[in-house]
Amino acid sequence: MRLLFATGNGYKFSEAQSFFAQMLPNLELSQLAIDIPEIQDSDIEKVIRAKLEYIAVRHKDAFIVDDVSFLTDR
Repeated sequence: MRLLFATGNGYKFSEAQSFFAQMLPNLELSQLAIDIPEIQDSDIEKVIRAKLEYIAVRHKDAFIVDDVSFLTDR
């Protein structure tokens, strides 16, 4: 199976490639080097959904995105 990992960050892709190579050795993971606009919102689901929708209208292949959030509650 071929899967695209949508990130402009080569280091993130390298980490994902290492992880998936161990967990799913038959998976062909390729980098979709794309700059994805990132909305600023405390609702993580909205951030991810915006990324997914942005890529989905531009690429028809199966893909994943990654988002790491740091939230504080003051």
